[in-house]
Amino acid sequence: MVSNEEEYVDWQSGELTVVKSIQGHYSIWPTDKDIPDGWEEIGFKGQKEACLKKIEEIWDGNVVPNKKT
Repeated sequence: MVSNEEEYVDWQSGELTVVKSIQGHYSIWPTDKDIPDGWEEIGFKGQKEACLKKIEEIWDGNVVPNKKT
């Protein structure tokens, strides 16, 4: 029998990439997963803390508002 600790793997503990949405939001994403539609890699990869620090350095606080159709 496998314990819950062995079954659960925290996706944030591996290598991550910084991604940016078309609205200007930044996030982190596992490098071994496909990037979702509407997001793109910005070219920075690393561990969680390094990625969050990179976002802090580059994000100016502005986002593009969603257009209502």
